[in-house]
Amino acid sequence: MATANAAIAIDTSIVLNWSDVTGADLYSVQISLYPDFRVSLESSDALATSTHSFTDASTDDAKRYWRWRYSLDTGTTWSKWSEVGTYWLNTSCLTEVVQSSNTWSLADPDDPSDKTNFDVYPIFKVLPGMINRVKERNRSGDLLSEYLTTKDLISLEFGEDSYVQHEQFREIVRFHNEIKTFFLIANTYDGRDNVTRIWKVQFTDDPDMMMVASGRTDLMTGSLECEEV
Repeated sequence: MATANAAIAIDTSIVLNWSDVTGADLYSVQISLYPDFRVSLESSDALATSTHSFTDASTDDAKRYWRWRYSLDTGTTWSKWSEVGTYWLNTSCLTEVVQSSNTWSLADPDDPSDKTNFDVYPIFKVLPGMINRVKERNRSGDLLSEYLTTKDLISLEFGEDSYVQHEQFREIVRFHNEIKTFFLIANTYDGRDNVTRIWKVQFTDDPDMMMVASGRTDLMTGSLECEEV
């Protein structure tokens, strides 16, 4: 069985855990292959505890989205959904990846043991972008349907309080030049829960940082932008 909330799962037996809520007598969870949860891969509205185990037997080597909510009155009313967490299922991988609390990492999709952790916590922004994939029209020319997919753009800012050491910048450049398409993995705290998220990305531009002061090539600042592929 996979470790709870693994960022990269190599076993179809999945365990999801989230924070207990005082007074909650029921929890609900949804798992989907789609960020808008239009189709559920797995769901339950009858969980007595803040955990859910299930067999993930859908598309392999793909990203999953999941979220949870709670009820204080046995399901009559529900809280808002939590922030969306994600994990990647790839049963051909040899190494499961569990992301430590409040950390960011880069990992090679072909060999997740090739993984570099950021020594500092960046200021980040995640911008979902909608991309038109397919449009179908009837003979009159009226739009019947439009299929969209979401590809996140992730910006990481390393400023004066979060210097990047030169050795780590070399690792960032290595991932860009040699691995090219890689996993960006994060574990962030949203005020209620630690949320693990994973993206398969490429850098939108060549990584470019500057030294913090004249002669200080050991510490660097700047920004990185990654886009899902």
